[in-house]
Amino acid sequence: MSRRRRQKAAFRLIVLLLVTILGGCVVIGPQPDGELGRRQRQHAEQLIKGHDYQAAAKELALATANLPDDNETALRYGEVLEALDRQTEAAGVYRRALKNDGDRKNQLRYRLALLQALQLNQLPEAVALQRQLPPETFQAGDLQAVILLQQGRTRQALILLADLAKKVRSEDQAAHIAYHAALAYRSLKDDNNTYSSLYQAINRAENLGLIQQIQRFWNHPQPAGSSTNTPGK
Repeated sequence: MSRRRRQKAAFRLIVLLLVTILGGCVVIGPQPDGELGRRQRQHAEQLIKGHDYQAAAKELALATANLPDDNETALRYGEVLEALDRQTEAAGVYRRALKNDGDRKNQLRYRLALLQALQLNQLPEAVALQRQLPPETFQAGDLQAVILLQQGRTRQALILLADLAKKVRSEDQAAHIAYHAALAYRSLKDDNNTYSSLYQAINRAENLGLIQQIQRFWNHPQPAGSSTNTPGK
C-alpha cells in the first residue's frame, strides 16, 4: 500500500472514531424545576403588588421555563407584558402556551385574539381564533363584538355587547365589555357614552393589560367638551 493510501485510510479511521464517539454523547440542557418555578411565580406576584412590572416580567419568564405546561403562569406573564406595552412579546407567550399540554386554552385564544384584533393589525388571525372558541362562551361573544367593531359594523357590535352585559359572571368580563363599548362609542363620536363606558371599565378592570389599554385610551387627545380628569379605580 502506498504512503498516500495509508494516510487516507488512517484519516477515514479517525473520522469514523470521532463520529462514533460524538454519536454516543447526549447534550442535556437545564431541566424544568417545578418547585423553583412556583417560587419564582410567588416572587413575581410580590413584585406585581409593588408595581415593579419590569422585574415581575423577568421572574415570570423564568417561571414559565420551569413550569412549561402551567398556562396560568403563561397567562400571567402575558398579562404583565401587555401592561408593559410589549404586545408582540405577549402574543408570543400566548402562542407558545397554546402548543403545550396545559389547560386554559380558550382564555389563551381570547387574549391572543384581542391583541391581534385591537393592537397588532392581525384581524384575519383573530377571526380564525374566534372560530375555535365554543360559541356559547363569553370569550367567543366578546371577540365577535370586537371583530364587528374592527370591520366597521359598530352598531351591531354594540347590540352584541349589550346582550353580553346581561350575562357577565365576573368584574373582569364586565370591564372588557365596557371598554369595548367605549371603543365603539368613540367611533360614533358619542362622547357621553364613550366616557361613561370608560368609567365603568376602569372601575371594574382587574387585568393589568386591560388597565394599561384604558389608561392609554384616556390619555389620548379627547374630543372637545370632554372632561380631562383621569378616571379613578
